[in-house]
Amino acid sequence: MDQDKQSATSSQDNNDFVSAPEISLPKGGGAIRGIGEKFAANPVTGTGSLTIPIVTSPGRSGFGPQLSLSYNSGAGNGAFGLGWDLPLPSITRKTDKGLPQYQDADVFILSGAEDLVPVLVETAEGQWEPEIVPAVTFDNVTYSIQRYRPRIEGLFARIELWTNITDSKDRLWRSISKDNITTWYGKTENSRITNPNDSTQIYSWLICQSHDDKGNVISYEYKSENSDSINLFQANERNRNSSSRSAQRYLKRIKYGNIAPYFPNTNAVLPSEWMFETVFDYGEHHDTAPKPDDSGLWDGRHDPFSSYRSGFEIRTYRLCQRVLMFHHFENESIGKNCLVRSTDFNYRHQQLPEDSKSPILTVLESAIQCNYKKKLDNSYQKKTLPPVEFEYSKAKIDDQIKTIDSDNRENLPIGVDDSSYVSVYSPHLDKHPQLL
Repeated sequence: MDQDKQSATSSQDNNDFVSAPEISLPKGGGAIRGIGEKFAANPVTGTGSLTIPIVTSPGRSGFGPQLSLSYNSGAGNGAFGLGWDLPLPSITRKTDKGLPQYQDADVFILSGAEDLVPVLVETAEGQWEPEIVPAVTFDNVTYSIQRYRPRIEGLFARIELWTNITDSKDRLWRSISKDNITTWYGKTENSRITNPNDSTQIYSWLICQSHDDKGNVISYEYKSENSDSINLFQANERNRNSSSRSAQRYLKRIKYGNIAPYFPNTNAVLPSEWMFETVFDYGEHHDTAPKPDDSGLWDGRHDPFSSYRSGFEIRTYRLCQRVLMFHHFENESIGKNCLVRSTDFNYRHQQLPEDSKSPILTVLESAIQCNYKKKLDNSYQKKTLPPVEFEYSKAKIDDQIKTIDSDNRENLPIGVDDSSYVSVYSPHLDKHPQLL
């Protein structure tokens, strides 16, 4: 009994004891965050890479474009400045081992995959021959089909090259993924990069349409290069004309969120009404109140450049200034052509090089995400996030050739720390040995 009383008394004393409250740390939410940029370094090549997401409104069932701006310190020039690119699916002729011959023997490359090789089937005689696929009539045109697959399989997609039977220069590609998403490449002339002097030489087929099995479809539109805003009196433009400048293609707009379901039959027509539209501004659109169909003159860049990997000139004169996101909801107060968001790019133009060895170039200086609210007078209230700014280190190139001394070769792999003599013929032949 005494022990029970003591335990009861001690428990009562504990209940009478007032403990200090625990203070928990406040949860964040107001901290300054980035826009989702990611940096990575390649340990093999030593190059650095960076990705910046371009915000777009999500489509129905999540079916919409996934856009991001990518930087690689080993990449060349592009429509977003030196080293920057907007990676989009395309099929291009391989040029690593030489210029393309524009024949079926050329190797085709699907971006993000290996080389494409023809699909072969084994005959009863044990011979391997291309798979025979029946011809298909599409948009009142009959196409022959040849199937391809990556050299190292990983996509598990059906990839087909369609050739117009009556017009061999009319060629396009179709791929069907394992998720039953169909993508068309080069279905329209503006989605093909061709030789201006020979339309049969198609160098690259750009993505132009994609649809799933639920009635959703995405449309990609491109703009051809022309002579607008170009100083034609410069000496380097004397031997070019409007035709030779027209090879390059720029992504202009992406439409998705179709109101009417899309049925991909043989004579399918793209919907005429869309809820979302992403527009790439190269200087044609109004600064404060842009519209999707603004038709101003686009600006010319300070450092136009050319590529000849295709066997003909592909010259780039433009820089992307903004990526505009529009909504088209007629039943709401904002109506159609309502700008809701944009990703703006600021560039630094090096017009006065320090010496004659430094080229004139343009680099991306900052990227800013902006939000917009439409007013009753059709003007916009604009709010921006903090910019993501970039600084670039200048390359230091030494013109003098220097030898490596023994101290700097201390940690090199075995076999390259010193010279050794070996015979490339035979140790028993009376020939001069070669120094490796």
